[in-house]
Amino acid sequence: MREAETGYPAMQHHILNLHFEVTGDRARGYGYMWFLAVQHADRPDDHFAMGGPYAWRYRRGADGWLLTEQRLGVSWTEGQDESMVPRR
Repeated sequence: MREAETGYPAMQHHILNLHFEVTGDRARGYGYMWFLAVQHADRPDDHFAMGGPYAWRYRRGADGWLLTEQRLGVSWTEGQDESMVPRR
């Protein structure tokens, strides 16, 4: 994560509308991600944003709950993420 976030002087990462279902020693979770990144400190209006659903699976073991799977689907984007554009 640190490497993915180093290109942004400011960002926010929100996870909203969390829902969890527990069945014995297994659980599933769902949430919605909203990410906003400022790409240039001197131009905060030049930003990149995206959103989409998260899905998680958990297993309870001797040490407590462990995250066993995480998936993120990107439903929408706004602006151009400059970190994803190949540099020449």
